[in-house]
Amino acid sequence: MSADIVLKQMVLDAPGQIASITTSITNLNTQIADIQSKQDSLKNICDKVALDLETYLTATKFLPATDYFMYKGTNYNQNLSITGSIIDWVIYKILTVTGLLYIADDSFSCDSDKTSIFTTTTKVSFLLSGSRVYSTVLSSSFDGSITTVILNDLVLDITIASVWPIEYSYLAGDDTKIDEYKTNWDFSHDYITLPMGTTGTYGTLDNIAKLNLAKTLLTSNKTKLTDSITVLTPFI
Repeated sequence: MSADIVLKQMVLDAPGQIASITTSITNLNTQIADIQSKQDSLKNICDKVALDLETYLTATKFLPATDYFMYKGTNYNQNLSITGSIIDWVIYKILTVTGLLYIADDSFSCDSDKTSIFTTTTKVSFLLSGSRVYSTVLSSSFDGSITTVILNDLVLDITIASVWPIEYSYLAGDDTKIDEYKTNWDFSHDYITLPMGTTGTYGTLDNIAKLNLAKTLLTSNKTKLTDSITVLTPFI
């Protein structure tokens, strides 16, 4: 008999609990939408800073533009990722050489002594027919007339048209303008990606994720309470 009374009370309480959960879900949706709008605005800042940085590098700092190429790494301006970065880029500059010759997929040669340019681990890009490839220098040698360069990767082919050694990569304090771009981007990126913890709870991604988790749990509870009215009533 006591079990019947308990079941009856559960059924009687269910509508009020469902209404309360519905209100909580509505409130969560409001909070999620608010944080999402903030995140969108922060992302816009990152995107604008990245565009301004690219314009500065390719239209102001390194000229003429045809002599330089900006390579963007996989983490560049990935502002919604914890591994995102505004400094994952490299500037390559075309090298004027004569006698550029393909030797193998990992080696080439050119006239005169270029060993001071192609030192071990130096990043270098190549323009092939219709594509650009990248590698690093394994070694270089000069025989008195020709420099031979061996790479760490099999990236070359017979269509090699030009060689672009690294010209510049980010160095803190070297350019105050770039430092300013980095500071502004990093601030917004941190605001988006910081996980909740002892260092702060403002990260929008983690806030949204946790609110969505709470919403999922409440939705499951609401479904169970709704079903309980139908399932438990015959046993009262």
